[in-house]
Amino acid sequence: MAHSAHAQPKENGLYLGGFLQSALGTHIQDSDEQKMLESLKQAEIAAYWRFMDKGLLGFELEYDPAKFSNHQVSDLSTAQMANKILEVAYLEWKESFIGLRLGKVVSDVGVEGLDIIERLAWEKSPVPNPNTYSGAFVSAYLPWNLELYGGATLGWDTLWNKNDAISPIVGLKHKSPQERAGLAYHSNLSFMIGPEQRDNKEDHRWLVDYSVGINMGETSEVLFELLYGQEAGLGYDGQSGAPDPNKAAAFWAGLTSFEYAFSQSQSSIVQPLAIGQRLEYIRDKDMLWGWFPEDISGLTTQIASTTTIRYRLHDWIDLMLDYRADFGRGDVQNVSILRNIDAFPEVWNMGQWYQSHQFVFGVVGLFSTRIN
Repeated sequence: MAHSAHAQPKENGLYLGGFLQSALGTHIQDSDEQKMLESLKQAEIAAYWRFMDKGLLGFELEYDPAKFSNHQVSDLSTAQMANKILEVAYLEWKESFIGLRLGKVVSDVGVEGLDIIERLAWEKSPVPNPNTYSGAFVSAYLPWNLELYGGATLGWDTLWNKNDAISPIVGLKHKSPQERAGLAYHSNLSFMIGPEQRDNKEDHRWLVDYSVGINMGETSEVLFELLYGQEAGLGYDGQSGAPDPNKAAAFWAGLTSFEYAFSQSQSSIVQPLAIGQRLEYIRDKDMLWGWFPEDISGLTTQIASTTTIRYRLHDWIDLMLDYRADFGRGDVQNVSILRNIDAFPEVWNMGQWYQSHQFVFGVVGLFSTRIN
């Protein structure tokens, strides 16, 4: 599928590209309050230089209003500003049996593309895995289409470190040697560990993630992902509901999605159409992530569904319809404290589901050109 991998040039030369993601949409909250979405979702410009058939230098600068929603630009340090704007910046070199990457790169963990040009849905799933990390990474290309990779990172989604500590990562990728009976697949098993709390080098977060994609011809793709992780010092006491620094917070999640492109249709009008359906589940029993779209504390379980229709109107513009439904609840006794007001006990219901619905009509403008 066209949207499932991070886009990189294959031939030597200097390339410039980018995209603009804008929307007309509404978010219907649990209270029935409607909130209009920001018209600008994300804008990005990228430059890539492929050289000597083996080297690649890449930069991607982005503007995402959500990253500045709780800050005034004047309140951010230079390092914080750079981390929010510089999505990736890295140097890559590949030989036939080994590869090296240095810099801030798109995470190897997970199965979904980071940007709208690398996935079908309007938004990336909030399953808890890193989008990017900075560091040095080595890949060994083994027989049987195996790739063993590992490296040292400065933590999740950061350009500079929070605590002067290293978070190692190691993983194993595999892909089918060739398409058989119209099927091809790719898989990735990864493990990452390290301290992620600011100014705290003692308490570690670790994550194991397995993902797989199955391509059925050139028209269909099925994606799966499962993960489990813990973070030391952020757990809760099950009896009192109080934070317990001697317990680790645990979380697990999964997603599956199906995408179908009508590119093989006999109708030229239908050929640019693609549709997709994604389901996801997140269990966050120690309230580590706070991923629900509304400002409701204490939710420990989330189930979500995303339905997407996407149409390539022209080489440089896509039209989209995207509907996302989130269902979250607090279901850990003595820990899920939400809307628990002594004066109004009727508003507190353990296990009650809270809903959030988002409807988007989106436009994605994109361009890519080779300069030399």
